[in-house]
Amino acid sequence: MTGHMMAKATKSKPIIDKHTDLMDEPREKAAKLPLAKDMKNKMVGHFEQYMKKTQEEKEAAKAAKEIAK
Repeated sequence: MTGHMMAKATKSKPIIDKHTDLMDEPREKAAKLPLAKDMKNKMVGHFEQYMKKTQEEKEAAKAAKEIAK
């Protein structure tokens, strides 16, 4: 590696850090938007429905075992 290449490699580090900061900023802004909130609520809703469904299936399986006895 030449001196020039070394200088280039060391100079690039802060640029990457700046870039990641820039990447995080829009995400934080997007999280504040109502659309992101709506999507999150939708996902939570789907998850709750799934949990309820699995709970009902577990109860049904228990009942079936009781009947089988």
